Amino acid sequence: MKNNAKVLITVVALGSLALVYNTMNSSPPAPEPQVAVETPGAEAPEPVVKKIVKADPEDAGAAGNYLAGRHAKSLGQLDRALDFYQQASQDQDIATADLYAQLYILGLTQGKLDEAVAALNKAEKLGGTAPLSKMARAVTALKATRYDDVISLLSTKNSGISALLAPTIMAWAYVGKGDTTKALATLTDMKGGDKIEPLRLLHTALILEVEGELEKAGEAYKAMRKHTGLSVRTTQLMGENLERRGLSKQAEDLYQNTSKTVEADIIAAQAKIRMDSKARPLLDVNTPQKGVAEALYDFSKSWLSQGSWDGALAMSNMALYLRPDFATAAIVSAAAMEKSSRITEANAIYEKIPNTSPLYWFARQHLANNYDQLEKTEKAIEILKALAQAYPSRERPLIELGDVFRRHERFDEAIVVYSEALDRIGTVGPKNWDVLYMRGVAYEQTKQWPKAELDFLKALSLNPDEPRVLNYLGYSWIDQGLHLKKALKMIRKAVQLRPRDGYIVDSLGWGLFRVGDYKAAVKSMERATTLRPDDALINDHFGDALWRVGRLREARFQWQRALDMDPEPKLIEALHDKIQNGLAAPDPTQ
Repeated sequence: MKNNAKVLITVVALGSLALVYNTMNSSPPAPEPQVAVETPGAEAPEPVVKKIVKADPEDAGAAGNYLAGRHAKSLGQLDRALDFYQQASQDQDIATADLYAQLYILGLTQGKLDEAVAALNKAEKLGGTAPLSKMARAVTALKATRYDDVISLLSTKNSGISALLAPTIMAWAYVGKGDTTKALATLTDMKGGDKIEPLRLLHTALILEVEGELEKAGEAYKAMRKHTGLSVRTTQLMGENLERRGLSKQAEDLYQNTSKTVEADIIAAQAKIRMDSKARPLLDVNTPQKGVAEALYDFSKSWLSQGSWDGALAMSNMALYLRPDFATAAIVSAAAMEKSSRITEANAIYEKIPNTSPLYWFARQHLANNYDQLEKTEKAIEILKALAQAYPSRERPLIELGDVFRRHERFDEAIVVYSEALDRIGTVGPKNWDVLYMRGVAYEQTKQWPKAELDFLKALSLNPDEPRVLNYLGYSWIDQGLHLKKALKMIRKAVQLRPRDGYIVDSLGWGLFRVGDYKAAVKSMERATTLRPDDALINDHFGDALWRVGRLREARFQWQRALDMDPEPKLIEALHDKIQNGLAAPDPTQ
């Protein structure tokens, strides 16, 4: 019986590991410095609610622990999965190479690198293999300052991500040995062509700075900027190099000309305080461990942008293993956890970002959004209000706050904060259309149509091809019997721009219905129900159109469908009436 269980477990584990391996072993292109982590602002998705595995690993047998571990892993509860698998591995019948490989992967994604490497050693002893094995061993050796071991590990043939990163890690190991000449030569010999050039130039600059060659480091930064441009992080590194060389005016110009983000503004403000006081910044990347953490962060960011959450998490966790206070890597870990629906764990990371960090702003916005998803809306509101107060010249926290109020149908409060945001903006431009649009929605929902119409028209003047504004304004006009021809033209344009948006396609059908073109309305609404089959109002509209063309049985069927979808109370009453009595004859005055 035990032997059969062992075979079954091995097969299942192999399948699961293969999936992780394929994800993590795909080699991303070399990271480019200007890639940015996504900034919050879009509509918050519905929260993913998962049951918590509460069993105690010490209370179950080995097979039970293994199955409980699989279940916890499928729910995204990786810390619990790790506990269960570790208990299961105590039984020799279940402790296969594949189980240890699973423990290794979980250790990487949980940031427990020493435990991961211990599991990796056991997996390989039993004939197993696992992704990123060289990388993990090299990173643990580097942290322990075993620089010869790092070089020995990575000097043999490498493949995939290891082939791209190995020269950089080896170069920093040579720095640890005091051989800067060999370190720079290792970077010069990097293979990968133009794609790898930003990585080579960045670490050339960083190593030259450690050596005290500030001018040569500055030339490397300048070449990197010309080659690829600068991210907020590399702007900070280059700017601090200029400050250390006494080139304050050039540093100030660099800070002012970088991307106009809050993070960049905070870095510039901190630099101005230093320069005004004639202080020069300390060297940030001043050890081999910090240098390799920088490289791992770059690759984690690249994987995050490609949607490889496990790979991004493994790389950012290795960066944090080498440099626990590395906020930029912590942000990648948190973002990868968010994408994997591990919101509570992501929040724990965001909470730890200090208010002195340029990324504090970013972390607090994500934290607020996550609390709202977790139905802790008042906590989200509290965070956003504090951000708005802390950054009185910035409109973004107020816009985020307005979005929270709007999502929860607190439209009067949304109007107030959207208006405050517009006051902070001052003169609105094309990029501000969305604030006017969202305030317009709040006005329309509170029966303040004249104000809503003005906001929609202003938003449309700023962004004439925005399908959401075209649709909302066009639909509102049609619903009120206003400007029908113009409204239909606007909605047709919106459909062209977003042909697979069921709500916009429904708006077109409703417009055709209101002008009496019932056959065309049926065609449009049928497509809308295909795109949004579970929307009660769209199904209701389709039923109305079917009734007008004489397809009475089908109309009642659609109305019943809409009723089964738990619609709003007002719609429920109307649907019951239509199912019983049908539609009244069209009003010729409408």
